[in-house]
Amino acid sequence: MRANGLMILVGLIVFGLVVGAISPLTPVLLIAYAAITWSLARLVLTPERALQHMTVFTVYAFAALAIYLAQLWTLPSYYGFSGGFGVGTDDSFFYSLVARTLPDEFPLRAGNYIPEHSYADLLRIPARLVWALGGTLHPLDLLLFNAAGLAALPSMTRELGERVGLDARSAGLAFLLMAVCPFTAINGLVLVRDGWQAVFFTGCLLAVVTRRWPVAAALAAGTFWMREGSGLLLIGTASLLVFAGERCWTKYAQPQRMIIARVFLIGFLSLVVVGVVARLSGSNELSFFRSDYIASTLVRSVNVDKGTSTFYALMSLPPYLRTPLTFVFFWGSPFLSLGSLSSDGVWIPRMVLSNLFSIFFFFYAGWFLRGTLRVVKDRRPGMVLVLIAFVAGVLILSQASMQLRHKTVMMPLFYLVTAAGVTSPYVSLRALGWAFTLALFVFSGVLNVYQLF
Repeated sequence: MRANGLMILVGLIVFGLVVGAISPLTPVLLIAYAAITWSLARLVLTPERALQHMTVFTVYAFAALAIYLAQLWTLPSYYGFSGGFGVGTDDSFFYSLVARTLPDEFPLRAGNYIPEHSYADLLRIPARLVWALGGTLHPLDLLLFNAAGLAALPSMTRELGERVGLDARSAGLAFLLMAVCPFTAINGLVLVRDGWQAVFFTGCLLAVVTRRWPVAAALAAGTFWMREGSGLLLIGTASLLVFAGERCWTKYAQPQRMIIARVFLIGFLSLVVVGVVARLSGSNELSFFRSDYIASTLVRSVNVDKGTSTFYALMSLPPYLRTPLTFVFFWGSPFLSLGSLSSDGVWIPRMVLSNLFSIFFFFYAGWFLRGTLRVVKDRRPGMVLVLIAFVAGVLILSQASMQLRHKTVMMPLFYLVTAAGVTSPYVSLRALGWAFTLALFVFSGVLNVYQLF
């Protein structure tokens, strides 16, 4: 354990020396982030798991730096941010809301004049420390803040798995899968709110299953504050998992508890039905369906690719086909797309990580199928509720947003089911999972060859 701690310390020192050459005050913030992260980890985790938590933070710090430098190299006009519309995300926009001064050529997002944002308010916490020290805010100061928050997600995922009845080996694997997830990295180690949103969301679920109601209420409030739609999704998910807590699965035979569980289940499914009906009817009052985003994306598809994109094809289908197919599309996205790796001859780091996740997903898909069948076969109520919550959540998001990064909040639940599939003892399920993986690989390969040539 001491050797692990020494390696973490050496890693943080090396990192501090590297970023110090870029931004003199960033090492000061690194010390603050590391101290707070270690203190909170020791407060709720065993010493061994706290060191694992710090390892994740150290790796994420280097990953955030690597993403920043790669974007600065390939897209120098975006000052280390992810790029413009169709290539990058909203990170430069959020930085512009926080920074006191910007370069003259800084890429402000056209047509958006929002003066305030909840995520910008959160980013001002470390920004005020920089200003108090008399420094100038650097993007790395905020990226490390995101890394410190995102580092909690793997530990939360493991703890949640253990609380809902997942065996220790599978829960440990879920920790590892969550820690090395490229999809989470591209949505959490850049300046967008989805990483912190996932931390609040998962932390609230963990507090619910452990009956820590004040903590659950605070994190639920944080989720609503960051994005109202995710808060609505959290209500339904927490309503299911309130009966998935520690030792709860051994008491499910009690009629009264079953009745209460069914009431919550019906309530959550009603939320799903309301969201889908609102999506099909085009009502914005009943759901958080972002018609403006969908419309702008459809217009762009027509102008750029003449309406040949998968997204355009799905959204043009009649409702009875569009709903299930967009669910499958959202569950599996982002798909492998070798043509997206570059734009006008320039490599896009964000798309490299996106395609890396797509390659991982070939295996994830088979393991998830095995995990789904194992959960149903084992009849563990806690994991059954996790599976239902994930499927319903993805269904809602597929109809309410279609912005893939919003799926970040559901990734911990995804990896819990996926890890259960990896460790499944059923040989027949293993064969089925590998067959599904192979079929997906062949289909994706053929599709990419067709698109490239």
